[in-house]
Amino acid sequence: MHQTAAARYAPACATLEKHEVERIQQARMLVVGAGGIGCELLKDLVLAGVGHLDIIDLDTIELSNLNRQFLFQKQHINQSKAKVARDAASAMNPDVTIIAHQANIKSPEFDVSYYASFDVVLSALDNLETRRWVNRMCVMARVPLIESGTAGFLGQVQPIRPSFTECYDCTEHPMPTTYPVCTIRSTPSTPVHCIVWAKNWLFPQLFGEVDQSDEHELTEAAKRGEDAVELQRLRNEARQMLVLRDELVASLRASSGISHESDAPHAVCQRIFNKLYQVDIERLLAMDEMWQNRTRPKPLTYSDARHAMHTVPSDDHTLRDRRHLTVAENAALFTETTIALARRSLSSDVPISFDKDDDEALGFVTAASNLRAHVYHIPEQTRFDTKQIAGNIIPAIATTNAIVAGLVVVQALHMLSARQILDVAYAKMSIAAQA
Repeated sequence: MHQTAAARYAPACATLEKHEVERIQQARMLVVGAGGIGCELLKDLVLAGVGHLDIIDLDTIELSNLNRQFLFQKQHINQSKAKVARDAASAMNPDVTIIAHQANIKSPEFDVSYYASFDVVLSALDNLETRRWVNRMCVMARVPLIESGTAGFLGQVQPIRPSFTECYDCTEHPMPTTYPVCTIRSTPSTPVHCIVWAKNWLFPQLFGEVDQSDEHELTEAAKRGEDAVELQRLRNEARQMLVLRDELVASLRASSGISHESDAPHAVCQRIFNKLYQVDIERLLAMDEMWQNRTRPKPLTYSDARHAMHTVPSDDHTLRDRRHLTVAENAALFTETTIALARRSLSSDVPISFDKDDDEALGFVTAASNLRAHVYHIPEQTRFDTKQIAGNIIPAIATTNAIVAGLVVVQALHMLSARQILDVAYAKMSIAAQA
């Protein structure tokens, strides 16, 4: 062992038996996920001297990752998380072999034999379905898995050893919150309902893949016993929206060669606005039984919105994201962002999906949801509040990630050293500071 490596592993040699240090240096580990916990894991593992690491992550680096995923820097934005993390970790310890995969963990190449080639699998995922997939693969491959996660100041680590401990699916995990389709599409009563409508239905209808219909969602709603007549009406509304979407795209194509700004896209936007906030609402109001125990919505035309009184004072000194927009400002923002996003979708081969850090996407969802809230007499939200709700934001705390990663590595070392199973313990923790 050369001098640099000897100095690097001196702490491990001082606290572990010689054969345990050698076992670590010969170990093969798989890290699934190169996000907040994944970055901390890679740092800890390479400094511990684990001999071989595979890292899998499909995502690319975004600006919002930089405050807590310390292996990434501004120049890495839009690059592969797995590959940048590999390069950064390799710089910390060139002795460790790291293979990066920018791929979906469910890809056929990652089969049972692939999992079986590792001594321990470390899961650093934030998606319930994918966690379950990795758990099942590890059970079939009979490979130890260490599951981990954080939510703000809360963290958990679950070591899973096949035939010795319960697996991830052996306990019930809460499913993400869902809302009845008819509530979101017809009878909203909270700001969240309006934001979910704008983000999960309207945004994909106007800017997502053309074949991304909500037919499956409506079918599932019918299975749950939701109103069949109302669901059919929602199907018709969705088809009408796709027609308007095609008109908007056609108007943008027709005006692309014109030197001056064409009025055609703005005219289509007005028709979209009137359909969403006037025509569809009037159709709902015709169903008297729906409003016997509810506050009736008030239709809003584009013309009325643009000439609405500024019922909420406009404070130029208030930060943009913290200020409540007027109805007129929301209408203008709706038109502006609809045209901008439609133009982007026209010039890109990749369909647009909502991203809370996309300024135009967030502006669209803010305006569309606030206009719907206005129609239904629901409190309107600032851009900041909309971002929190639409992004389901629980603040990511770098310290929590670091602590959880440290606990994961300790458990991985227990697995490698074949200590008694009693040493392997499920851990939950909170680092919330007392006020």
